[in-house]
Amino acid sequence: MPRGRVRFCVAFLMVVVIGWPAVRITGIAVALSWAVGAGGAYAGKKSAADRARQDAERAREQARRMEERERAREQREQERQQARQQRESEREAEKQKDARSADNKSSADEKSTKTDEKTAKEEKRTAAGKRQRDDDDDEPRVPNTVAELFQRLSEPAAPGPIPPAAAKTLIAPAPAPPLTKTTAGQPVRARAGTPAGMSGLPQISLERRPEVLALSLPPKSADRAVLLGFKLNGTTALPRLNLGVTRLLAPAGLSGEQALELLRQTFPEQSVEVNQKYRIFRTATGAETPPDQQKSPSPMATFCGTDRCFGAAAIRWQPQLQSCARNVPIGVIDTAFDLTHPAFNRRNIDLRPLDRPAKGEAPRAKAPDWHGTGVLAMLAGEAQSGTPGLISDSRFHIADIFFADTDGQPATDTASLLRALDWLDGKGVKIVNMSLAGPHDQYLETAIVTMARKGVLFVAAVGNDGPTAAPSYPAAYERVIAVTAVNKDLANYRHAGRGDHVDLAAPGVGIWTALPGGRGTYHSGTSFAVPYATAVLAAIYKELPAKTKNAVLSQLSFRDLGPPGRDPIYGRGLLIAPASCKTEQPMVAAAATTGLSMIGAKAGSGWKTMVVPYKP
Repeated sequence: MPRGRVRFCVAFLMVVVIGWPAVRITGIAVALSWAVGAGGAYAGKKSAADRARQDAERAREQARRMEERERAREQREQERQQARQQRESEREAEKQKDARSADNKSSADEKSTKTDEKTAKEEKRTAAGKRQRDDDDDEPRVPNTVAELFQRLSEPAAPGPIPPAAAKTLIAPAPAPPLTKTTAGQPVRARAGTPAGMSGLPQISLERRPEVLALSLPPKSADRAVLLGFKLNGTTALPRLNLGVTRLLAPAGLSGEQALELLRQTFPEQSVEVNQKYRIFRTATGAETPPDQQKSPSPMATFCGTDRCFGAAAIRWQPQLQSCARNVPIGVIDTAFDLTHPAFNRRNIDLRPLDRPAKGEAPRAKAPDWHGTGVLAMLAGEAQSGTPGLISDSRFHIADIFFADTDGQPATDTASLLRALDWLDGKGVKIVNMSLAGPHDQYLETAIVTMARKGVLFVAAVGNDGPTAAPSYPAAYERVIAVTAVNKDLANYRHAGRGDHVDLAAPGVGIWTALPGGRGTYHSGTSFAVPYATAVLAAIYKELPAKTKNAVLSQLSFRDLGPPGRDPIYGRGLLIAPASCKTEQPMVAAAATTGLSMIGAKAGSGWKTMVVPYKP
């Protein structure tokens, strides 16, 4: 082979051998370069997408924040608009109040003008009559009107000697009623009737400014209260209840609630409450008065043969239970009673008047005593009298705390109730009979809880304000046994209160009991249902294993009335007296020693220990 061809072949082989890898390397490099470029482009596209997504999220977040700010702004605007509307409503209410005040003031001014005109006419008539009299007549002239009497008494005495007749009329006090001694040995002044003439009128105080009560008021706080316009009416220590009560007369022009709010703002840590008012025997149709005519008894299938003992028959009371309650101390918070009534010949009754006027205050008019006479006779009436009681052998302590309100009806207040409870606690009473109704009172509830922890049982009327009325107190307190009334058909008294606080029912419609003046009459109201419950509790008190409300109710028997089970109308049902007790005496011996006879029957009538069950 020629040398040149050999060289070509070698060169070609060398190119092939040596160049092909280069070509491959170049291709690989080109591929790698293309791959790297493609990857970079993809990465660039991905980063752009992420940035776009982030931008969109930021935009949405900004939109959301702007929306929240807009909602907040709208809410603030709505609140400002509501506040403006409320201020406008308050201003409108204030205008209406001012308008009403102006109308009331105008009416008062008109009434005052009429009164002044009437007084002027009376003065003209008086002056004309005076001119017609003999100038030499030196006898005192009798006032023509009550207003003239008060005006004469308030005027300073004219210089010169006072005629003897006038001195006797204006200066001499009315004779005091006689004192009557009780078992406790303490003198008690009997209730006097309305004094003859008008010499007692200036001592009567009916209108009273509101009072606020404060517990343990420090002297510095009392001085500051005086600077606020309050008047200190004295402090009463109640050691048995561990209370010290200060009476504060509200500043002129303030209601009781306004005065209370002022004291609470000034003394935020001081306990203060309004001196609440309580009433007695009021129905939904208004205050009732006792009947002044005696009603003849109606025949009835009872052990006395008439309706005068239907209450005792309804609860299946047996007279021998009277010995079970012998010497059990019973407290009664009520009006005074007629000490001269034949039903109260026994000397086991202690009466204490506890309605004290405030310092510098004129005595308040005395409440009529027909209510206290009727309630007490149902418990303590002499067995042989025309109005016999259920437990006349018990010991009774009567707290007279009622005065005559502006409408002439019996009323009392928190301060008087606290004094009564403290006094009864000192007497060691075991059961307290209450026939009064009022609002919730924190101080009264505290006193009741204090005595209940000592084993004292409280019995109260649910009130006569009607079935739709709010619960009345003290009956609605947890520690008090609330009693409603039923009639002869065991139907609920139509004026009785209702509610979950009602515990039991007892006869309280057409109840025969005592009336002042040695008489008897029929009474109706939840007040006259309470004594039946008090009598049953007194009969079993000595045997009670525990002296708490729930424990006592669990020991009593009831006849279900109304809806099955306990209900807000009758509570657990009609109270049924126990058949006997461990401490009872044989009936013959009891009659011989105590004069006990069948309720409603005459002594020595041959009655024996037989009780006719009540049949409705």
